[in-house]
Amino acid sequence: MNVVRRLRPHMPEASDGILTSAGICEGFAGAGVSSSVLPFAGFAGLVAGTLAMGAVEYSKLRAEQDRQTA
Repeated sequence: MNVVRRLRPHMPEASDGILTSAGICEGFAGAGVSSSVLPFAGFAGLVAGTLAMGAVEYSKLRAEQDRQTA
């Protein structure tokens, strides 16, 4: 039960990431690329999204720390 409580706030972000990766793959498939490129495109989108979310969380944390020290 404790794990569910900790994961619940992150579910919308996970859902967004899944939909974004699927959209990237659909876009590449619609462009007519070979099927061997699709997993790479999906993985690249997943990594880029993960790095972007990490950067946002890091900047939020730093801003909060700066507010507390000021």
